[in-house]
Amino acid sequence: MDDLAAQMRVNKRIRRVREMQDWDYEWIRLACPGKSVREVNEIANAHFARGRSIGINNGDPSIDGR
Repeated sequence: MDDLAAQMRVNKRIRRVREMQDWDYEWIRLACPGKSVREVNEIANAHFARGRSIGINNGDPSIDGR
């Protein structure tokens, strides 16, 4: 039973991180309307690779210079 509870907690955390990444991606896309999908993906991936999210860990929402 403990394994099931632990697995459910992990799955919940993974879902939350994915939701925040989706939200961040949309924020970046809206903040940079002239960027191509590829450019937005690169910005978002660089942002996530640093462990940052606008909605998680008080990540830096500014994307200037990236």
